[in-house]
Amino acid sequence: MKRSLLFAALMLGLPLQVLAARQESCPKIEQIQHRGGVYTTVDQHWLGISQSGSSAVIGFTEATFYPDGAKNLRGRLNSCSYQLDGGQMLDMRYKRDASSDVIVNIRDNGQWSRQEGPFGIVYHLCKGPDPSVCAFSESQS
Repeated sequence: MKRSLLFAALMLGLPLQVLAARQESCPKIEQIQHRGGVYTTVDQHWLGISQSGSSAVIGFTEATFYPDGAKNLRGRLNSCSYQLDGGQMLDMRYKRDASSDVIVNIRDNGQWSRQEGPFGIVYHLCKGPDPSVCAFSESQS
């Protein structure tokens, strides 16, 4: 009896953990709305501002992630970058609320490549035409 209750409790708790670690990705172009140079997604989790006014988003270029440590897949998603039809670039930032950056884990799916910038700064890039391959999940700790 105790084992079946334990099993049931574990099974009921599993969906909550699965939902908590939901996979996210950079927004698809059709999910981005703009008005007066301010770009958002319908769920309001992404925000970007264009200094050149309001132009249509025509393509995804890359996502940039900064890990907490050099060999870590946990850190801050800096931005997802898009090309606008006027030739400008737009950086969209992932925010759950306005108070702080969200700590995420990037998905090691072969799309993120480790880079080393000036002064030994380590970051990861995800490039390509499809923003959905730049996957991550919010960190639970």
